[in-house]
Amino acid sequence: MAQKKYAIVGVPGSASRFVGCIFDLYINGYKEFTPMQTGSMHLATLSRNIEPTHKVDGYADYCRILIAYDEDDIETIIRMDFNKAVTMWWPSVYKAIAGDDWPEYSVDLLNDEKIKQDILNLKRNSARDWIKNADRSKFDFIIDFKTIMSGNINQQIAEFLNKSIELAIGNFVQRYQECNKKIYGNS
Repeated sequence: MAQKKYAIVGVPGSASRFVGCIFDLYINGYKEFTPMQTGSMHLATLSRNIEPTHKVDGYADYCRILIAYDEDDIETIIRMDFNKAVTMWWPSVYKAIAGDDWPEYSVDLLNDEKIKQDILNLKRNSARDWIKNADRSKFDFIIDFKTIMSGNINQQIAEFLNKSIELAIGNFVQRYQECNKKIYGNS
């Protein structure tokens, strides 16, 4: 019998890989995941049946989980996305969204406040459109971004999967939430 597959669908910066880590831990067994100093889990290697994605459509043969958010979450989400981009794949992101009046990429641009604000404005509008266009009826489970950042996401996912709550997974969630709270404050 084929193993059930899960698509964790979220806008860039909404912690879809972190949520994928929790699903992976409950479904495929415990392994050590550690949040990066930026709060990101983007270097975590997940099992083949767990797929974090930014694509709202597709994944018909997957159990589809949506990371939902509202207007007051957007600033945290876009800052998380920005910080991940500048620490992991900034040159390619910069080239993809650079305005005509932007200079060629250099590391010094990471500190350019005008460039940063231009990027955050683009991301802000994109995040508003993304959640507006996500048809919630197409998802099997919806997780609120606030629950990911400061709620009992461990319990919520365990209940959805009909599993007993695991203390080790709860400790992992707590480390992630504390790390991100130091960087982004309360969400």
